[in-house]
Amino acid sequence: MTPYFLPDERIITAIDGLKIALDKPLEKEHVGDGEYRSEVANLSRNIIIESAEPEGVRGHTMYHLNSTGGLSYVEFRHLGKEGVLGKYPVHFHLVRDSMRGAAAIGLSIWDSHNRFMAIHGTDYLLIRDCVGYQSVGHGFFLEDGTEQYNILDRNLAVQAYRGKRLKDQALPFDQNEGAGFWWANGRNTFTRNVSCENDEYGYRFEILKASNFDPKLKVRDVDGKLVEKDVRTIPFLRFEDNESHSEGLYSFYFGDDRNPSVHGDRQHPFIARNLVAWQTHYALRPNLQYFLMEGFKSHDGVYGVYHPDYDAHVYRDIYVYNATAEPINRAHDDDSIQYGSFTYENLTLENCKPGRDPLIQLTCTSPKEAQAGHFKNVVVKNSRSRGANVVDLGGGPRNKHLEYPVAYYFHDLVGAGRVTKVLSVKFPRLVHCRISGFGGDGPRGGNPGYDAIIQAMTGMIAATGSPQSGPMRIGVPLVDISTGLYAAIGILMALSERQKSGVGQFLETTLYETGLAIMHPHAANYFMHGKPPQLTGNEHPNLVPYAIFPTRTADIFIGVGNDGTFRKLCKEIGKPELGSDVRFARNKDRIANREALRAELAAVFSQHDAEPLCDRLLAAGLPAGPVQAIDTALTNAHSVHRGDVIEKDWYKGVASPIRLERTKARLRNVPPKFSEHATEVLTEFGYSRGEIEALIAGGVVCGPERKR
Repeated sequence: MTPYFLPDERIITAIDGLKIALDKPLEKEHVGDGEYRSEVANLSRNIIIESAEPEGVRGHTMYHLNSTGGLSYVEFRHLGKEGVLGKYPVHFHLVRDSMRGAAAIGLSIWDSHNRFMAIHGTDYLLIRDCVGYQSVGHGFFLEDGTEQYNILDRNLAVQAYRGKRLKDQALPFDQNEGAGFWWANGRNTFTRNVSCENDEYGYRFEILKASNFDPKLKVRDVDGKLVEKDVRTIPFLRFEDNESHSEGLYSFYFGDDRNPSVHGDRQHPFIARNLVAWQTHYALRPNLQYFLMEGFKSHDGVYGVYHPDYDAHVYRDIYVYNATAEPINRAHDDDSIQYGSFTYENLTLENCKPGRDPLIQLTCTSPKEAQAGHFKNVVVKNSRSRGANVVDLGGGPRNKHLEYPVAYYFHDLVGAGRVTKVLSVKFPRLVHCRISGFGGDGPRGGNPGYDAIIQAMTGMIAATGSPQSGPMRIGVPLVDISTGLYAAIGILMALSERQKSGVGQFLETTLYETGLAIMHPHAANYFMHGKPPQLTGNEHPNLVPYAIFPTRTADIFIGVGNDGTFRKLCKEIGKPELGSDVRFARNKDRIANREALRAELAAVFSQHDAEPLCDRLLAAGLPAGPVQAIDTALTNAHSVHRGDVIEKDWYKGVASPIRLERTKARLRNVPPKFSEHATEVLTEFGYSRGEIEALIAGGVVCGPERKR
């Protein structure tokens, strides 16, 4: 088997601090300084265990259940029987926890024909400062998926070559392709290890469900009890500060290509921190769901992040240097499927100059609705694509069978606090509506919007109230409601236009623009006269009478829009002479004599009861109505007749004001009660019943109303 990067083998003649003297010069060029430098390992130990005839039948060592002791600074050479299950240089075989706390420290394992070390059905071992050099098959190998709570710290794996699948091996899907470190249960610790020059992988975490394997295995849970558990759902205990370089194909490959398969949950994601990969084809391939990659450096590789299964992924502090193909590959590469959402925060691409593909390749389609990608603080240094953009869909195949688009958000791209949203052109008929406070650009672009704040900023509050009250907020969220209505109308307009053009479009409504649009008639008055409105209380600045008047029983509102209506009102209330009075005959005269007219009308209305008077005026086609509280409005005869209040079970609400003749609106389901589905939602996110009850008892979560 020929390794990809051949090392030099020499005899160390002296060691002086960080300096070593060799018996003869090196023949090959090795990186010797900086952050990315080659490894030097001493394979010699005072205690040696080796096969008597390395070219003949090789030996092996084994620990069994209830074995005792440990290993330190022993050299294992020319061991391991190729292609035979269990015949390994160092083998912990079904020890379980009977050797809890035992350690293998400072071992040298080289020229193995069957792995460096196998940990099989064994927990609670410490493997530290061991060197594995040249083996057939995986190097440091956790065999059957039940191994947990083992610590592999500061070990070196060099040149694990591709071997054959072993007869009767515990995990049938393992191809034994040559990984420096290989394991199938996340509940182990890998820290400060280094792998290099392995045939296929530096680090391979692999577990899946197959026709001949069920990943539900009996393992020791966090409470110490043995339980049957799907080990695909067990996240890493710790995976931090590991390095990989000069591998045959992958530096770090986690999970299974199929979705959903290997996954954590929102509270227990797979977490990897501070990883370094250099001079490797694929630096990182994360095929698992609920994944946090915090601190990752890829240097002089072909791909940075490759074939990710974006589904609740977060990448933070990512640095890719000199990636020659794709620094950031799209979800599932040529399959182009994005199953969930992801976020990149603090992504730096330096000296990356791919050919046909972009620096960041995106997937445009998803089998699920409302999936997104977020990018924040992306830094591009001396990097460009010769045939594409910084960000696009790339030149590879497209998935034409998925129906939902993916939205991408670029935070702070056009300015601090501002967000740019991009939707795929793969869906040319898409109509996309965005509602925001102020829009995505301009001095306030990206700022949050609130109804009352918009009322204040668009002149509504300044135009509402009386001289006595001062400026006042309108008592209903008029801006919020109107913005939603404008958005719905805009969507209908875009759909109607699409009938002609065949393509959709993006549309936007904002609270701010809506607030300005509904400032009638104050905006028009300002354009005409150049003066802002004065506080007039309930009265209209341009129309008189348009105000509240008291009667014997309640207040009423009279709203007159023109001179003819005013004369008709005067006749109906028995004061026709007011309609021809020169002070009131025309609207401009009534504005000039507003207070005199108010006194005349108030004297008449004070002699009447509110309801009969309004009924008579409305019947005559005149605008008049009693000032009613909400309880009266919801229960009066007209509301009851029209069915304006709807009820179902415990719920009572106001019916839709849109009355379609054929497809009438109806209340099919009642809205959920407060916290009704808290337990169900938390269960979906992986919380146990006990954890949920503890959250409820602690006041962190409100339980269902019946338990409150």
